[in-house]
Amino acid sequence: MAGRALRPVLLTGLTGSGKTGLLHGLRRAGEQVLDLEKLAAHRGSAFGAAGPQPTHRDFTRAVLTRLSAADPDRPLWMEYKGGYLGSVGLPAELSRAFAVMPLVRVERPSASRAAAILAGYAALPAAGWLAGVARIETRLGGARTAAVRTALGRGELRTAIELLLDYYDRTYAPHLAALGGPVLHQLASATDL
Repeated sequence: MAGRALRPVLLTGLTGSGKTGLLHGLRRAGEQVLDLEKLAAHRGSAFGAAGPQPTHRDFTRAVLTRLSAADPDRPLWMEYKGGYLGSVGLPAELSRAFAVMPLVRVERPSASRAAAILAGYAALPAAGWLAGVARIETRLGGARTAAVRTALGRGELRTAIELLLDYYDRTYAPHLAALGGPVLHQLASATDL
């Protein structure tokens, strides 16, 4: 992002808080957005594959091309992402810039986030859920992995999501807390902006 006086705004919040929906709403309203999930063909979680992903080089090129084409006189909205979206990593320059970008924090109660995830991932077949659990099994731990698999085996998708949300919250909350940019706005839901 060097050399350009862009006006980035970073949407942050825990898993299921509605950041992606908010980003899409901003685009529909005519705002300038950088949709990293779309460019990566991945929703950014162990369950987020959206088709074949680009190569790391192609993803980086697409991100940098969009950054260089952004209008510096308008806000550029993007969603906070960790280092990787599936198999592709964020350009290091963008990852470093996240640490100081102005923030809009989106907060929702965990029950509302679980419901949103259930709605957004309901079409994911059981095999997709199990494959996602296998990808994060070592980080989930044996007992939580077994509990999630048991819930999935019983068709209790909401219970499985709640168990996974606890894991994602514990994993991502410290990363979100470390973001040092000024907080422009804090939303109680993605519809408050």
